[in-house]
Amino acid sequence: MERNHYIHYTAADLLNDGPFLDSMQHPTEQSEDFWARLEKEDSDFAKELHMARCFLKVVAVSPQKQMTDDEVGILWERISYQVAVEKKARREKKRLIFLRVASIAACISMLVLSSYFVFSLIAFYEESSFYSLTSISQPDHNDDIQLVLSKGQKVVMDGKESKLHYKKGGKIAIDSGTAQADEEGGTGYNQLIVPSGKRSFITFSDGTRIAVNANTRVVYPTEFAAHRREIYVNGEVYLQVSPDKTRPFIVKTNRMEVEVLGTKFNVSAYDSAEEQSVVLVSGKVKVDTHKHPEKVLNPNDMLTYDDQGNELRINTVDVSEYISWVEGYYCFEREKIEVIIEKLSQYYGKHITADSGLIGLTCSGKLDLREDLWDVLEMLSKTIPAKVEIRENHFLLTK
Repeated sequence: MERNHYIHYTAADLLNDGPFLDSMQHPTEQSEDFWARLEKEDSDFAKELHMARCFLKVVAVSPQKQMTDDEVGILWERISYQVAVEKKARREKKRLIFLRVASIAACISMLVLSSYFVFSLIAFYEESSFYSLTSISQPDHNDDIQLVLSKGQKVVMDGKESKLHYKKGGKIAIDSGTAQADEEGGTGYNQLIVPSGKRSFITFSDGTRIAVNANTRVVYPTEFAAHRREIYVNGEVYLQVSPDKTRPFIVKTNRMEVEVLGTKFNVSAYDSAEEQSVVLVSGKVKVDTHKHPEKVLNPNDMLTYDDQGNELRINTVDVSEYISWVEGYYCFEREKIEVIIEKLSQYYGKHITADSGLIGLTCSGKLDLREDLWDVLEMLSKTIPAKVEIRENHFLLTK
């Protein structure tokens, strides 16, 4: 298999390609490595590959039972409704995901459809439509927290923290700094963009609460669907999910999916980081990386997934060290200085380095993330000890 042959393939192209289908049915270490490398090289192809794999999962579990005329009508009505919602939410998009799904379905026209497959196809379409939103470009750089509503309006929130409370019907109550307002959310998907050095908090209409860390983007529907609750995260969030056995809560990142029924957990999934992690505080979660068997976590478990090395590990940790940012501080115990400055760099969006004489040193303490970066580094330097210098466009800790 040659890279250039596949890099511009759509999901429909993949599902009509013999070598691809064979590699999915009979995966080898070589074929898995081939698709993994293509995913890393091209984010657009990675989305197409994800869609194709999801569709194959749907087909694989579909029982062979003929679809009735009534079920055909239900399928058409449901898909037509989804297309109408998609058009209303994103008129500027030239190509609807529905067209891709239709072409994919055509590729397997020999399949005997069943009622189970009908509704699996609907769920797949909804997932694909949602997944496509992850490619929405972020708004122009802004030092303030931004909420981009489903119709494209932008709400800019001042201050270092903001709070959003969703009410039934999609209406949003916003509390940010000195500003308080009510916004009509409409239907579709919203985006919350939190820049460096700031945090935000969302309470959804079902009671689920999410803390959103700095340099994080969250995409979510104005109102959750009747059969599942789903959000997309690029960055770090802490969730307290309201239990609902009929509607599992799913957190999607560009590399994994975390499914829960009701629990408290932290997800760190920055696109720029080599590793993504899930830390479970209470309850249970199921994590699917699409490349490893699904893992079920217990309280105090931390799952770390390295996409480049295709490595997955689970360790027992002190969860307080991973969720203290929710309260506005960074807590660490015998942590290496290079790990500390990496986390501060991520939070504040500034380049921070330490000279070679400090690498490997460990320290313990607590840093107030509500302070300016210079003050935080000054506090850190006193525990090492070290001094803080500004070198051109970055901060340097020296012995």
